[in-house]
Amino acid sequence: RKTPAIALAFFVAASATLFPLLASTQVIKHDGGVYVVSVTTSGGADKGSATVSATGKAGYHCNTLYPWKLTLRTGSTERVLKREQAKVFSEAKVVFQLDDVSLGSTKAEIKLSVCNDKLCQTEKVDLSF
Repeated sequence: RKTPAIALAFFVAASATLFPLLASTQVIKHDGGVYVVSVTTSGGADKGSATVSATGKAGYHCNTLYPWKLTLRTGSTERVLKREQAKVFSEAKVVFQLDDVSLGSTKAEIKLSVCNDKLCQTEKVDLSF
């Protein structure tokens, strides 16, 4: 009767040994009052992927006329993604997809703008992942 438990224990131990870089997922949210920026990362110890998305809260929408920009810094390397490089760029949301990112050592800044029928708000949000 103990065979299934022993087999399961062996499988878990073998998996940890054979597949040490199994993907893990993390979601980080920044609440800016009238907008939310979310970062979802997945991957192994050093390299992985990240999705940076921004949405306006109730009554606000993403300003598609604003020059949105995501700047990534890893060590001395800097990479800039402009709004044209976003995976999704609409009034509902803006999404940047990043592949092959150095997880744990990447700093980022997103420049965004959200509007309602009375005003537009621009922000710079610092992120790290």
